[in-house]
Amino acid sequence: MISESVILEYQRTQNPALLEEVYKQYEPLLNKAVSTYKASAIPTPVLKIQAHKLAREAMLAYKPGGNFTSFLQKYLRKMYRFVNDNQNVVRMSENH
Repeated sequence: MISESVILEYQRTQNPALLEEVYKQYEPLLNKAVSTYKASAIPTPVLKIQAHKLAREAMLAYKPGGNFTSFLQKYLRKMYRFVNDNQNVVRMSENH
């Protein structure tokens, strides 16, 4: 797995090469998050973009001392809210 030093270096420099390294390393975890919501009306490429966005946010929010993989898994739970908020094209209030 990615070392903590890579995450901290990315936080400091925001070097795109480090971000790509993390994306490649955690691709199975990101794909698992995407496949969880594949049945929703949201296209798969949009789900992949959101998963990558959340991974980047997790890298920026990570604090040293914990396990980054566990932190990322918990951070990817935010996909639920994204899917829930965006899966219906038309939103109607319950009163209709």
